[in-house]
This record gives sequence, C-alpha cells and structure tokens, in this order.
Amino acid sequence: MSRFLLRFTSMMLVLFIVMPGVKAGVVRAESDSQTHIEWSREYGSWSAGEGILPTSDGGYLALGSFTEVVPAGEWDDYVQKAYIMKLSSEGDVNWEQRLDYGGSGTNEALSAIETRDGGYLVFGTSTNSAGEPYSQMYLAKLSADGGLQWDRAQDDPYIYSTPKAAVELEDGSFVIGGKGISKMGYESAYALKVDGQGQELWYNKYRYAESQYFDDLIPAVDGGLIAVGAVNTPEYEAGDPDALLIVKLNEAGEEVWSKQISDPHTDRGAFAVIPAGDYGYLIGSQRLVDQQRITILTKTDLNGEPQWEKTFKTEGSDYEVFNNLISMGDGYALLGGHYSGSPSNRKIQYDVLTVDQDGNLLNRHLFKEAALSRYGIGAAGPDGAVIVPGTVMREETTKFQLIKLAAFQEQGPADDRKPASIAFSGKELKLKEGATAPSVLEAVYEDGTRSDLSSAAEYKTEDASIAEADPSGRVTGVSPGETYLLAEYQGQSARIKVQVLPKDSDEFDKVKGRLQLDSEEYSLAAGTKIDIRLTLVDYLTGKEKDVTKEAKFRSENPDIADIDAKGNLVGKRAGNTTIYAFYKGSHVMADVQVMRSAGSGHKDNESGQSK
Repeated sequence: MSRFLLRFTSMMLVLFIVMPGVKAGVVRAESDSQTHIEWSREYGSWSAGEGILPTSDGGYLALGSFTEVVPAGEWDDYVQKAYIMKLSSEGDVNWEQRLDYGGSGTNEALSAIETRDGGYLVFGTSTNSAGEPYSQMYLAKLSADGGLQWDRAQDDPYIYSTPKAAVELEDGSFVIGGKGISKMGYESAYALKVDGQGQELWYNKYRYAESQYFDDLIPAVDGGLIAVGAVNTPEYEAGDPDALLIVKLNEAGEEVWSKQISDPHTDRGAFAVIPAGDYGYLIGSQRLVDQQRITILTKTDLNGEPQWEKTFKTEGSDYEVFNNLISMGDGYALLGGHYSGSPSNRKIQYDVLTVDQDGNLLNRHLFKEAALSRYGIGAAGPDGAVIVPGTVMREETTKFQLIKLAAFQEQGPADDRKPASIAFSGKELKLKEGATAPSVLEAVYEDGTRSDLSSAAEYKTEDASIAEADPSGRVTGVSPGETYLLAEYQGQSARIKVQVLPKDSDEFDKVKGRLQLDSEEYSLAAGTKIDIRLTLVDYLTGKEKDVTKEAKFRSENPDIADIDAKGNLVGKRAGNTTIYAFYKGSHVMADVQVMRSAGSGHKDNESGQSK
C-alpha cells in the first residue's frame, strides 16, 4: 500500500501537492464577459499554479509546485517540489525545473523576477519533514536556460515565512520583502538583502504594533524601496490598530518614512502597489465590514499621502479577493478571484476588474472554470494582455492551469450617468474618540446599479465638536456623542449616523464567551416572520445573556430574507441566504431557507416557523 494514497484526502483539501506529468494540454474556456480567451493550457499531474512572470523574450516563466511519488519499500512516500517552467508566447514548454531544498518534503515556487544577467531569481517556501520551522523563505537563482546556480533558505525559527516580492538593485544584489506569522498568530514584516551569490547582507524586521506584515515591495519612484501591507491584531485579541501600511526604505533597509491609513476593526491590508502615472503610487487593499469584503484603490503622492480612494464590492453573498494590481493601457486592472454560491457549494472564477486612470470602474470580467479550486497571482503580458495561473481539478488529480486573455478594449467610464440618488453604504459609523474611520458614498442609478463616489462629494458633520470629516469622507472622532455625516453631490444629498465612543470603550473588543443564535439554520415561508434570539454564553460559568437588542444583524441577500427593526427574521421570497449577528467585536452566522408561501386557503404563521 502507498502512504501517498493514505494522504490523498487531506491533499485534496489543501491542494498544495502535485504528481508527475510533462506535456501541456490545450483546453477550451468560456468567459462571462466579451473578452476573448486566446488560449488555456494545463501542465503536469498533481501540480499547482501560483505565479506567472512575463519575460523579455515575449514568453513566460510559470511557477508553482509539483508532487512526485518516491518509492520507499512497502510504503511509498512523496515529495512536493518547486515547479518552474519556461514557456513560449503560446504557452509551450521550453524547459522546466523541479527543485527541493536540502531534502525538504514540501517546496513551492511562488513568484520570480528576471535578472540583469538574463536569468531568474525564484522565491517561494520550503518545509522540512520535521515541520520546524513550518516554512522558510526559499530562494533559487536560475540561469537563462534553467540551470540552478545557487539556492538557499532563510533560517528564522520563530516564524512561518512567506516571501511576497523581490527587487534587483543596481549592484546586482536583491531585496526580498514578505511576511511571517508566529505560532501565536502575530505577524511580522521583513526584508532580506542578499548579494548576487545569495549571501545574506542584512535581514530586518519592522515593528509598528504587535502584528504587521508586508505584502508587496517595489522600487520607489524617487529611489529606494516602497513596501505595503498592514498593521493588525490577531483574531483572538482585543484592539483596534487595523491600518493600511506604507513604508519607504533606503537600500540599506533603513526606514525613511512610514504612513498608516487607519481603518479600525476591518482587517484592512494592502496586497499590491504600483507606480502611478503622475509620480505617485496606486495601492490595492481590502477590508472586511460586517463580513462583507470591500476592495479599495488608494492613490497617494510620493510621500504616501492619500489623494483619493475608490471602493468596489459585489452584492449579496458573492465576494472578490484580489491579489495583484497592474497597469493596463490608460488605466489599471485588479486581478484575483470571484466567489459565489453558499459556503458548502462555493464556486470560484478568475476575476479581472478594470478601472480608468482616476479609479472609475470600467468593467468586471469573470471567466468560467467549473473545476477551478484556487487561483494564483496573474500579470500583464508583453502585448497588453492578461495572463492568470491557477489550479484545476481534472478527474482525480490537480493541474497547473494558465489562461491568456486578449487585450481589453474598454469604452470609457461605465458610470458617467447622473445618479438618481446617493447613499452611504451601511447604516451607521461607529468609532472611538480620537480614531478615524472611512465612509463609503455610492451613486444609485435608475437601473439599481451603484458606483463609488467617495472622493467626488463634499462632506461635513452636523456637530464638529463630536466628529469631523475630511474631503474624502473620512471621519475623526472628537468627543463622545452622536451626530451625522452629510454628503452632497450634483444636487443630491445623503447622511449617515456617526457615534463616537469613549477611548476606553470595549465596544469593539472580542467577547469573552461564546456568541450563539438560537438555531444554526432557520426555515420559514415567504411572507412570514420569526423572532430570533442571540445569546452570549460565559466561558467560565456557562451562564447565558440575551444580547439580541444590543446586536446588529445583516443578511447576505435581503431580498430573500432580512431582519427587521424589532429583530424578527422576515421571509420575502423563496431562496437561501445567510444572516450574520454582530455583538461588540464578535459575530456568528446562520443559514436561512425561505420556502414559497402556502397557496390560497392556507394562512401563513406570523410568529413561528421551524428553527
């Protein structure tokens, strides 16, 4: 019997592993948009796609992992190797390299840069069989024809390391930026400099709070380096330092300046930064508000000062997770994945969101791939196209997939119409005295569609002694109390309640107990309602406290079911959705099924369907 077969189930779940197979297969693909897919290819068997690098010869370097079975007597073993392929412009394999470091059983190549000598610096992770440390930064220098010139792992026994980006300096040395996480969940932002032979020159960690990380690193427009990421708090701890982090470093790894864009209690973090056309930077980030994921583009000047922000989100239970930002023609594109369906039946699609140079939405392109299990980090091709890597399930194996999309032909901003109304996203802004929080203002059009207006409107608060607003709609708490944030745009107005809490308020702290609804699943008929109950169970005593009236609720699909002002769950039309209950810094969720109402002659129950 094979040990590989015994581990099959867990490998299917994590999809990190790969097995032998060499030729690339051309397959058909379909797009939800009008964008044409030039080609789609698949590589290996038990392989996974993580990254793609367009190369100076018009081809690509594809990066991921590949698992090989290793005969070991009665029990076969397996080794996951870093998988690097040099491809032609049409995706044909010119050469491939499979690397494992020092006998490590789990290796992966995440990304690479093309070096001045025509070769490549590949970076990824390597894990030894003992599992300590869980993952090390792995670097491999390859020649132009794929020969291994040197490789090394960065020993840091206190973190699980993930390198995110690399830059080659004028002297042929390299700086690699990334993030590590400790066993206690604290993250660290780091940068490593090595010479052209891989010898360490310095290794620095940067501390701004208990937890922080870097997710991208690029050459600064005015010399040095720019790193972006986040300052955050581990899930189990109280605190509200969440902020987008921007750091300027010199080539010695010393901080020149740092900026934080505060966004408390949202897990705000940057995933990419690129130079903007007018001597500044464009930063892609995401935040989570009431379990709803929101994507943000922030334009800054050379010193990291924000000039404007644009927000993008999907409706209902769908959400997007982007991992790269690229220049495209006269605008930009966000690359990542789109998730739809219920948690138990989740569908993933490749997602490309295009904007103009001012961040106005142009289009959202989704690309169907029924078997897509994960997506990697895409890139802009040399001919203006987009190329995206991923991992797909084919029968009982995974394959590295690569899709090349033709250049987009966008037709100017989609939302140059006059809005029928404007409205703030959410029902209330809540923040502590001295803290700041962003607002999101949207244009609402006649057809029901929405677009972000946050940087275009004029703002003020009703009572500046309680809260103040800046030109972008960001609110600062001045003193405890309640007021309203007011916005005006093209003759339209909107307002949202602002509540400022004392500095020592525990409103956003995680609760010390188990938060639970009175059911994990609710079922009711359309046109009926049921009362729901939210309780907090003390971990030590087991006593229950009813916190329903103090909680906040949200439905992923309020047109199917929603919670009214009295806390009743109201069925509106047949379908399935998920509701969330929020209390202080914690939340809980439950599934809801709404059935068609009974026919004539049957009276709907106004107070109790099944729970």
